[in-house]
Amino acid sequence: MQYSLRDRFRGALLGAVLGEILGSACEKEAAHSVLSWQTLSQEGFIAPVAVNGGGWGKFIMQEVNRLVQPLGSEAKTEPSVRSLSNILSTTSILNTQSDDPSLAPLSAGCALMTIPIALFYHDDMRYLPRRIEQAIEDWQQPASHATGAIVIGYTLALALQEKLYVHDLIPRLLTDLEIVDRDPLLAQQLQQVQVWLEQGSGLSTVKTLIAEPIAPKSSDPTIDLTPIAIALYGFLSTPAHFKLSLLRTARLQYYPQTVCCLVGALSGVHNRTAGIPLGWQLHLMTTSSKVLTELWSTSPTSIIQQADLLLGQWSGAHDPLQWSASSNSPSPLVAVPNLIRPQPNFPP
Repeated sequence: MQYSLRDRFRGALLGAVLGEILGSACEKEAAHSVLSWQTLSQEGFIAPVAVNGGGWGKFIMQEVNRLVQPLGSEAKTEPSVRSLSNILSTTSILNTQSDDPSLAPLSAGCALMTIPIALFYHDDMRYLPRRIEQAIEDWQQPASHATGAIVIGYTLALALQEKLYVHDLIPRLLTDLEIVDRDPLLAQQLQQVQVWLEQGSGLSTVKTLIAEPIAPKSSDPTIDLTPIAIALYGFLSTPAHFKLSLLRTARLQYYPQTVCCLVGALSGVHNRTAGIPLGWQLHLMTTSSKVLTELWSTSPTSIIQQADLLLGQWSGAHDPLQWSASSNSPSPLVAVPNLIRPQPNFPP
């Protein structure tokens, strides 16, 4: 493994945080206004942002907290995660019932809320889709909401296993996940995204999928998976550049708070914490900390700690913060099973 899982776990959560903060800033702009690159690069990280209705991070962190509970313990799960229907209808970033075009489809939100599940079960590609489907069912959401979550989760898992190859990711998703059978409309959109990537199409071309969908929209606005396709384009068009991926996606102004959060998680897990601009990380610790509290109900330090706890729980360490703090020895190594092996004893 070329890079540590710790840096990728941290990158996923930090990326989602930064993406949602940037996206929430863009939500304030008029629907058809054109934002300058300078404005986009600064919004959310230099000037405080007024947040309306909360964000996805609160639900993401609740799922992290559930997963990091020690085995056998009684996990205290927040009702807003176990029964989404009762609370999400009051959240301004969601589209649970109406046709209001300013609200993000709930299916895209489910993809965000299953990010911790994808991190935790990334080493079992066969079980991961079933676990995501079970989570959607536990949240009392229709099974149709699981498809987008599985696509995002599978992509995160490939990145964590260092098997994410940009040029053939979408063909692999279509084949491995049988998306043509699961959701023919999403399959058409992903195939169109693949064409754009091969042709090097720019943002103006991508807007055609938003303005003139290639496939008819579902009668249920909550299961529109176009944000999933747009998020994959935003990530795959500039996979090695975290900042550029987010800025280009934000410039589309298509459900920016939701789609930028998705792109941030994908790019963050792929590029690791080292690929996230240091300036953005520093602004997160200072200027944007208040916005983070409103969106994620946590602090920047806690984001890192929770990522480490999630990794520790996955590895069987349960509480890496505790044993690393109480020991003077170097930090232990954590890797996928069977990767770390004892050195053979050679004769002197």
